This record gives sequence, structure tokens and C-alpha cells, in this order.
Amino acid sequence: GEDVPRSYLQGLQYNDTLDERRAQAERGWRASAELRRDERGAVLEVVLTARDAAAIDGAVLSGSLQRPTSAQLDRTLTFEPAGAGRYIARVDALEPGRWRLRARAERRNEALDVESELTWPASH
Repeated sequence: GEDVPRSYLQGLQYNDTLDERRAQAERGWRASAELRRDERGAVLEVVLTARDAAAIDGAVLSGSLQRPTSAQLDRTLTFEPAGAGRYIARVDALEPGRWRLRARAERRNEALDVESELTWPASH
């Protein structure tokens, strides 16, 4: 029997995922992510740049901030463009510790999957 239903179809989709990651690497987009504090709480900033370090504006970002130890603390993120390749998501109250960002940036028919490990300090 199968451990995973439709494992053959999932294998085919995995090949598509590998092809997309290769295309993303060839495109040369880069992403950096940072959690910072402002007067209202935690803010997540993602900066997108092209291979030549030019800012990537006009993208749509979606994603989540995940707590590896408790899915109950996971957050769906709403990003707003802030110019110069910057995209901001307000997180407000955030538990201290390690977080995992999983996001996708899309512009026209181009995309970049973004994953980053972040730490939010107990006092900042």
C-alpha cells in the first residue's frame, strides 16, 4: 500500500517544483528578511533585489510566519509595498523565540519562494 495517497501524482508535482526552483535560481532574484520593532510591535520586512542588486518593485507577496514548536502561534502575513524593493507585514505582538518565514513573491509570470529563519528577542 501507499503511505501517502496519490504518491505518484505528488512525485510528478515534485518534479515541477524542482523545475520552478531551477528557473528561480536562473532569474537571480534575492530576498532578505528582518524582524524589527516599532511603536506598535513587531514588523517583518522583506527586501527583494535582482541579480544586479536593483530593487524589485511591483511584486505581490503572500506567506506566513511559523513557530516551529507550535502551529497554534503561526501567523498569516499581509504584505504592503514600501518602495525600493521593500515589503512590510505588521505582526504586532510576537512571542520571543525562533520563527520561520515562508513566503512567495510574484510579479507577472515570475516568482520567488522565500524561506528564512528569524529570531525575535525577549526584550528589544
